Amino acid sequence: MHTILLVDDSELELKALASILQKENYTIVTTSDGSQVIPLLKSRKIDLILLDIIMPGKSGLELLVDIKTRPDFETLPVIMVTARTDAANVKAALDSGAIDYIRKPFEELEIIARVRSALRIKDYQERLQYLSTHDGLTGLLNHVSALMSYESLYREAQKNSIPFALCMLDIDHFKSINDKYGHAVGDKLLQQLGILIHNHFSANGFAGRYGGDEFLIVLRNFSKEMAISSAEAFRKHIASKKWDTIIPVLQITISIGVSSYSSARYFEGHQQLIEDADTALYAAKNNGRNKVVAQE
Repeated sequence: MHTILLVDDSELELKALASILQKENYTIVTTSDGSQVIPLLKSRKIDLILLDIIMPGKSGLELLVDIKTRPDFETLPVIMVTARTDAANVKAALDSGAIDYIRKPFEELEIIARVRSALRIKDYQERLQYLSTHDGLTGLLNHVSALMSYESLYREAQKNSIPFALCMLDIDHFKSINDKYGHAVGDKLLQQLGILIHNHFSANGFAGRYGGDEFLIVLRNFSKEMAISSAEAFRKHIASKKWDTIIPVLQITISIGVSSYSSARYFEGHQQLIEDADTALYAAKNNGRNKVVAQE
């Protein structure tokens, strides 16, 4: 369900536009006050704006520039609604970031067609953006995005003395599972494990598929002890879980390495925390697997 914001100083035209678009099952938000546009964008998830060019106070073009210069809204599609269809006004609107325009007096079929086109492009761009940042199998962040998010948090933690923890997790004997049951089963296992990782850890941070069957988990405002406790709870859950939807006899365990950031400790760089967690993960593997191990 898409939500469309209509901005026009004419209540009559707002009602007419709303009536047309509500018949297409869009959720409609309206305002005749240009000063309310930014607050509405901050308080509601808006998918498309229809913005009148001629507005009291700030003009529609000035509002458009205000919207497009804000990082949170710069990709939000805006269609200008105007009686001024001369080339100069159209060029000014398109140059300022509008994706299209609708002429007044408007026609119902034209409005529907242009709105559908704008939303179709928006959905396609969002899908491309999602695919560029997320792992196609697990739905978690992909390797590059996970590292970028982690590096950003590391810099923030250094600046503001914020503690956080990092976990490296992988499936014990995953190669044997692939060899015994086939890669299709391995893929289903990774997919379901990704969902479980997200459900368990995402409220306190983010997770990404680091590579193969290895996952990177970052927990904001977590001490090492808190991270160990959370990781241990997840390890126990996985060890006791039945994977009936994949293969009834399948049981797996996981190993997790934990490292933590504290402003009281010196770090050579963000890579050190990953190396510490990786070292702890291999210690868990070398000491029998199905364990949580933290760096000293």
